This record gives sequence, structure tokens and C-alpha cells, in this order.
Amino acid sequence: MLYESELKVMELLWSIGDSYASELAKKAMEHYGWNKNTTYTVIKKLIEKQYIKRTDPKFFCSAMVFRDKEQLDATQSLIDRLYKGSAATFFSHFVNNQKLSKEDKDKILNIIRDSKD
Repeated sequence: MLYESELKVMELLWSIGDSYASELAKKAMEHYGWNKNTTYTVIKKLIEKQYIKRTDPKFFCSAMVFRDKEQLDATQSLIDRLYKGSAATFFSHFVNNQKLSKEDKDKILNIIRDSKD
């Protein structure tokens, strides 16, 4: 699971695609006001966690984990930690405590209906 700062760097990488660390640092400065050292520190942590692959020369960064995989892992971790592994309990809590539009409810019902067994 990623820390907020790590998720921010991954979001940048997922949105702009594989790029040089210097470009990620520039984008992080624009979006978050981070200095170059902060971004490089976070990138290095993501390399250690094997979320980013570094290619030399010039510190080229490639995502090794895709957004949908991270979303799935983070959701499963949340369900495991807060709902004792019960997706049904999580889903019940979510649906009964959110102000969902009719459109959202219809989409959710269609997702369930169309899901694989």
C-alpha cells in the first residue's frame, strides 16, 4: 500500500506516462509545490517498492504497477482492515451511508448483474 506522497507521484506517472525523473519533479512542483529533492526521494522509495523501474542514463522512470492494480490492492486492504475481509459488509456500509444518485445506483446494479461468477 502506498503513502499519500507515493500515490501522488504514481498518479503523475500514470497520467503523463513513462518519463524522466526530472519531468516528474517538474510536474510535482507545478501540482504540489514540491522541490526536486522531495520528488526524487519519493521516486527512490517507489523504486525500492518495485512500483517504478529506473533506466539509465538520465533516470528514466517506468511504472511497474498499473493504476487498476493499485486500486484493487488498496480496496482489498481497506476491506481486510476495516471490514474483517467482508466485501458484503463494506458494500452495505458504503451503499447505505452514501448519497447515491439514481444513475449511480443503476450503474452499481448493472455491474453486479453483469459480474463474472
